Amino acid sequence: MQADVERIRERLEGVLIEHRDFGQVLAQFDGADSCFFLDPPYVETTGYAVPFGMDDHERLRDLLRTVKGKWLLSYGDHPWVRDNYKPWRVHEVTGMSFVSAKANTPMPHLLITNYRLTKAQLAAAPREVVPA
Repeated sequence: MQADVERIRERLEGVLIEHRDFGQVLAQFDGADSCFFLDPPYVETTGYAVPFGMDDHERLRDLLRTVKGKWLLSYGDHPWVRDNYKPWRVHEVTGMSFVSAKANTPMPHLLITNYRLTKAQLAAAPREVVPA
């Protein structure tokens, strides 16, 4: 266990993790060398500590259109997400849900990027990944 913690600590050295409004983070840190991982509340899902409505989902989509750096977005599989993120690369992922009554249940998720994932990156994914 200690070896795992040390490996994770080394891997995350120099990584900045923010927990605040995505608009503020994108505005402050965006640049050609930036890389963002975004995991917003899923569309039409309740039980999150922070309110996140459709206007927030639309604002996120609109801001991502302007990002100069790379981004990877994790979302629950939903028709709105598929329709609104068509211009980017969408990959289906089957993973476990950890939210509310669906906890520990395999659920479809989407990984969406504005860059191409390599075969090695896709192979390293901890779950089955299929281009949507």
